Amino acid sequence: MSGDNQKDDAVFKQLRKHDKYYIEGGDFYILAGNTHFRVHRYFFERESGHFSRIWKNPPATGAKDCPGSSESNALTFGKTTAEDLSRFLMVFYNETYDIYNASLEDWSVILRLANQWKFKEVKNLAVRQIERLEMTEIERIVLYQAQDVDPTLLIPLYSKLCSSPQPLTDDEVDALGLKTASMIFRARERLRAKASDGGKSPLPNDLKQERIFDTIRELAGIPPPTKDKTKLNGTTQASGTSTGSKKSGTT
Repeated sequence: MSGDNQKDDAVFKQLRKHDKYYIEGGDFYILAGNTHFRVHRYFFERESGHFSRIWKNPPATGAKDCPGSSESNALTFGKTTAEDLSRFLMVFYNETYDIYNASLEDWSVILRLANQWKFKEVKNLAVRQIERLEMTEIERIVLYQAQDVDPTLLIPLYSKLCSSPQPLTDDEVDALGLKTASMIFRARERLRAKASDGGKSPLPNDLKQERIFDTIRELAGIPPPTKDKTKLNGTTQASGTSTGSKKSGTT
């Protein structure tokens, strides 16, 4: 037996079935790392344009040869770990409707994969859940920007940074990146109308929140609010309004 064949056999022997998400009756086989998953294709086909395109045009040999149609033809998720995939599947197989025992790290992974795989409703769910969890403004901005979350949700976060008596620290600038940090500095200067103090002075007492939001929209290139409304935290809010997220120094 050649060295390559021995290596392939060793990898094959290491394969395992996921304890929870290798479901009898499932019709979609996935391989993440060395772990086989067997779940229901329905959720992926219904929710994701990314996956529905995979099955839209089956091979000429028939549906049985579609990726993920069998364990031997499992769809391989090369860059997704078994742990992260199991977190994502929790959304569909949660045992208690609308009650999720999941951490910020869990929801951050779910948000990332939902954004990557074009699961629009799962992405919206992840954002709603994250909005309920404690994060600093900086952490929330970095996460939302990285995962292309609705930019109107960034406006209240930018507003808090602009309203703070203290400018951004070096670490905060590094986390936000030059483009966002520069926008925050420019907004602070414009709202205070005193460039000489480096933007440290408090905001004028008569400055309305609407003016702050409009300034941020202009400098950040975020379109003005529309009549459409976004549902968050169980309430309906107009675009660009504060979500009331909590603040904490740790995650």
